Amino acid sequence: MPTETAVLFDALNTPESRLAYQFIQQTNQALFLTGKAGTGKTTFLQYVKQHIQKNYAVVAPTAVAALNVGGVTIHSFFQVPRGPLLSAEHTKEVNRFSYSLEKFKLLQHLELLIIDEISMVRVDLLDYIDQVLRYVKGTYLPFGGIQLLMVGDLYQLPPVYEKEWPVLKAYYSSPFFFDSNVIKKCNLLTIELTQIFRQSDPVFIGILNEIRSGQISMDILRVLNERYKSGAVDPDDQITLTTHNPLVAEINQRRLTELTGEAFTFRATVSGEFPRDAYPAENILLLKNGAQVMFIKNDSTGKKEFYNGRKAKVTDISNQHIRVTFDDDHTEFTLMPETWHYLKYSLNQDEGKIAENSAGSFTQYPIKLAWAITIHKSQGLTFDKVIINVGGAFAHGQTYVALSRCRTLEGITLQAPVRQENLMMSRDVIGFMEKAALTVPDELTLKQSIRSFELQMVIEAFNFEPILNRWIELTAGFDVELPEALASFNRISKILSNELVANGSRFIRKELAGSDAVSGLKEQPEKIIRLQTAADFFLPKITNAVNDLHSLFSGVKQEEVFSVLNQVLFQLTLKSILLGYDFGQFEVASFLATYRRHTTTFKPVSKKALASKAEKELKNPRLFNELLNWRKVYSAAKNVPDYTIISERLLKAIAEKESRSLDELSAIKGMGQQKALEFGEDLLKLIALQRGEQQLFD
Repeated sequence: MPTETAVLFDALNTPESRLAYQFIQQTNQALFLTGKAGTGKTTFLQYVKQHIQKNYAVVAPTAVAALNVGGVTIHSFFQVPRGPLLSAEHTKEVNRFSYSLEKFKLLQHLELLIIDEISMVRVDLLDYIDQVLRYVKGTYLPFGGIQLLMVGDLYQLPPVYEKEWPVLKAYYSSPFFFDSNVIKKCNLLTIELTQIFRQSDPVFIGILNEIRSGQISMDILRVLNERYKSGAVDPDDQITLTTHNPLVAEINQRRLTELTGEAFTFRATVSGEFPRDAYPAENILLLKNGAQVMFIKNDSTGKKEFYNGRKAKVTDISNQHIRVTFDDDHTEFTLMPETWHYLKYSLNQDEGKIAENSAGSFTQYPIKLAWAITIHKSQGLTFDKVIINVGGAFAHGQTYVALSRCRTLEGITLQAPVRQENLMMSRDVIGFMEKAALTVPDELTLKQSIRSFELQMVIEAFNFEPILNRWIELTAGFDVELPEALASFNRISKILSNELVANGSRFIRKELAGSDAVSGLKEQPEKIIRLQTAADFFLPKITNAVNDLHSLFSGVKQEEVFSVLNQVLFQLTLKSILLGYDFGQFEVASFLATYRRHTTTFKPVSKKALASKAEKELKNPRLFNELLNWRKVYSAAKNVPDYTIISERLLKAIAEKESRSLDELSAIKGMGQQKALEFGEDLLKLIALQRGEQQLFD
């Protein structure tokens, strides 16, 4: 039997879905894709994953949600610490994000971030993601200029925030993502899918719409409560949706115990990395003949014989096999174990592509006991018959989620009448959605967003301010070994501040800010000329800064400083490449390709590589290393910094010349007679020893 989504929904068969996909293809516009339950949000997300050419990652707030959508958790992808996440302006932390080079490069390549179940993402977490991406990309643009696609329904399950709220309430007006600082800055567009594929009865759809809005009338409530049945309810072919895990476990265990016959145990096989909180099925599955079960995975064979949420009854079971009869069409099916993969994203360095990889696997029969399930875990599923218990509803949206799981009103049995207090809806959510409804994006909005994207890329090419701020991070603990390196440091500071940032900001303000976002660059020849002229002005200054930066690496003592130096080097060399682009032939795709190539081919400088290079360039590396060791011992004995004795540059010259006398030694540039007299005996002895002339000093 085909999946619900395969039958009911072609991902781009509505105007809203087609428009949303165009925004994702052609712009970097932040989008919130929403819609009532059953409108095909998940199917659209899967379509994007299969067809988009951008480098993307899919994340979700919980392990189960991430697994269901074929992604990873937000916390694992961004290595998010636990607890309230205050911004750098509140914590006063500098360089607070510590990533491996591999993770840093992966994030640099990211172009589209998809967040599923956005309704459950806490407000401070979105600001944290924004700060990470701006840091990695070296820009002040929201989310570092990466496109954000958020998918979900705010009228469904909210974030868990109670523990952190005593701290967060001083900075945020609500726990929802739309009250984050970054969303207030990024001109978020909301696209709502409106065609409902799960339900067709207008009366039932009307009930769900009123519950969703939190404004249900007494007449509608009476119609809904006609589904209440007092006394015992026969649940044989129905599933109970309730609010709390202990009640679900109690119902399922009791009903299983009531069945006669032998109980069979099936243990999952777990390999590699697969967190326990991400287990998609029971680690130890206990079944009997007659057990009511539900499939928790789509058929991976492509035959579409079962799907996530399809119900069945166990009709034949042993230690070697499980056979079930489906509730809907009474056909029989023999189960085979299914495998779930716990994904991680990695970067293909050669192609610059982000790839999904399996970090671990979980193999088990794709079913669970299904006399009862929590409302939380029912999100995204569809049933023909349900028993609903929302008397213990403790969060807004729970009642709506439970009712909207069923295809028809007639398929619902209420264990207790629904009361107004069971229909909790957040006024913050309602207010945000009402405001979003006033500015529905259309084709004109799309055209403007395409041009804004183009303009934004050009502006960023001339924006040097984030590089200067990254550079300033070095000043507090910066130390250099060579006077020449200190001179390079001072020149770079001057170039960044006085030449690049000052002139870049002036050019953006005068020539680009407030530009026409409707006309493309190709339609503005005068602007192209000004861009090329400005690029010619900046390119030699960037080259000078890059040359000084390379000189600076060899004089830096602290290896941890290399990380920030490499980030500055990456950004400066990127600017050089982007400003060398032919603006007269500007195309978004080719401009982005230029960025991707640099991100892929850029090689950071390492202390080890520098040392290796220096050693290869030396005529006598063994002698140079002996001279370095001598300087280290001598400076320790004098209790002074080693570079105050003799500089590395001078030691390299001494190793190259291999002097035989004090006169030859003093003739070396930078040495002089005084140093030759003070250190000459030691230095000449080391030179002679390396020549094999030890007998001269015996």
